[in-house]
Amino acid sequence: MNAAMSTPAGCGTAPMMQVEGLSKSFGKIEVLNDIGLQIVPGTQREN
Repeated sequence: MNAAMSTPAGCGTAPMMQVEGLSKSFGKIEVLNDIGLQIVPGTQREN
C-alpha cells in the first residue's frame, strides 16, 4: 500500500513520534535497514 502524506507548510513543531535507524531481520533475511520516520502534528493522509 502506498499512501501519500502531507504536512501543513511552516508547521515548525517538534515531531509527535520519531524513529531513526530502525532495522528488522528474520534470520538471515533483512527486511528493513536503517529506516527513519517522523510524524508531526497536523499530518494528514491523502487518499
